[in-house]
Amino acid sequence: MYTYNEWIILFNKTSKVLATLTGLFLITGIISVASPAAASEGDDEYEIYSLVNQARSQNGLNSLTRDGTLDSLARSWSQQMAGSMSLSHDGSMPSQAYAVCVNTSADNVGYGYTGGADIFYSWQASGGHNGTILAGAADSIGVGVAYAADGSQWATMVVCQVTPDAPPPVVTPPAPVTPPVVVTPPAPSPTPTKTSTPAPSPSSSGNSSSNSGQTGTGSSNGNNVNSTGNNNSNTNTPSKTTTVSCADNITACIDASVKIVTTTGETVTLNEKGELVDNDGNIVDVENVKFVDPETGKEITTTTITVPAEENSSVLTVNKETPLWVNIVGGLIGVLYVGTILYAFLYLINLKFPFFRKVQNLFVKK
Repeated sequence: MYTYNEWIILFNKTSKVLATLTGLFLITGIISVASPAAASEGDDEYEIYSLVNQARSQNGLNSLTRDGTLDSLARSWSQQMAGSMSLSHDGSMPSQAYAVCVNTSADNVGYGYTGGADIFYSWQASGGHNGTILAGAADSIGVGVAYAADGSQWATMVVCQVTPDAPPPVVTPPAPVTPPVVVTPPAPSPTPTKTSTPAPSPSSSGNSSSNSGQTGTGSSNGNNVNSTGNNNSNTNTPSKTTTVSCADNITACIDASVKIVTTTGETVTLNEKGELVDNDGNIVDVENVKFVDPETGKEITTTTITVPAEENSSVLTVNKETPLWVNIVGGLIGVLYVGTILYAFLYLINLKFPFFRKVQNLFVKK
């Protein structure tokens, strides 16, 4: 066991480590927020890029995104023109641009300007060059500016479509609606009527007995009584209405005429092994199906069934409990987290208020 002084020393060391880590996290966050995210507006290339998107917006077109590969191609060609002091289009530009473009690229070149705005407005004043600026199918741009030895400015811009067109949306036809199954209850059995037989007269008692035996009146009455007894037995059988989960009791929901479909609307049935299968015989997981009320066509998760009272115990429910080891690990993590926060808090109070240090010294043996 640690002594009181050893606990104080351990507490102070732990608090210092936590305070240091907290300071490092704060410094990292401040640096990440304060880092620059955009190029300077005074840069000629960025100025050309901004004016191009401004002109496209005024004409109802999408804005262009600067692409690193296109920037490199434009800047390399501007440097080559500045080195040779010769203005021309790069004949290999389209083939090089195909490294990122999905269609043919277009480019503008020029020289003798005094800044990014001067370059842009001279291109905009030319019909062919303005067509490149307002290319409707383009979504990306590259801009390159270079200076010759005599200080003259040379510029190139190239535009093209980099992102492929999105495929047409797939329209899924609605799932067919199965008409509800109408169950006709059986007709009730007729209630037997007792017929009283008059007592035979003394003179004809033998004949009456004989006739009674021939017609089978006694046999008929016996059958009626037995039939009535059977009907009373079925009518008085106790039953109970209960709600079951279709995910846990698929058979019960199928018996209740609940329709099972996949997420795409394909009908799912049970095979001989009790597995869910689609129309092609592929096994479908219960998590990938939904249960549909046949009358309303809406998705449901439970249904109501009627079962005999003695069969209620056969309806199973699934109890999902968290394993014990998960609870133990979670508790230990929680205790460690609370203890760490408490250490840091007490340490900060100890640094801020000298009074606590005086109280601490009263218990520390010198």
